[in-house]
Amino acid sequence: MMLHSKADLSALLQVSVRTIERLMREHRIGYSRIGTKVVFTDRDIEDFVFGAHVKTDRELESFISSTGTKLGGQSNRGVAGGMKKATAPTVTSRKEKQQ
Repeated sequence: MMLHSKADLSALLQVSVRTIERLMREHRIGYSRIGTKVVFTDRDIEDFVFGAHVKTDRELESFISSTGTKLGGQSNRGVAGGMKKATAPTVTSRKEKQQ
């Protein structure tokens, strides 16, 4: 698995780094953090290029509350101190989204 930086992805997609940052902010492309560095996997890039939909935090929260799903063995009401448990973005293809 290859990891790509914002600059790598910007060159690959022929867009500016600022555009990559906007796509991240809008949850249109998946990414990971290693310390303070943002990286993109080949899967993140393929999902974006081939039209997969990265769910927003609001969509994830709606799904969790509607299904009663528990995260990491805890209820979906959050963890001690009022902090919400972090979740990785969920990727759904357009075909799955239409069903």
